[in-house]
Amino acid sequence: MWQYLYLADRELFMMQLKRYVCIENIWEKLMDLTVFPLPVAETKFL
Repeated sequence: MWQYLYLADRELFMMQLKRYVCIENIWEKLMDLTVFPLPVAETKFL
């Protein structure tokens, strides 16, 4: 029983971790885009 709870909790933790890493990667990409001139950033988004 405890082992099952631990595994479920760990799975949830891994999901949260992946979500956080995803957000971090997206944020880094956005920060990279701001380095470029604005027209270049707009064409990348389109």
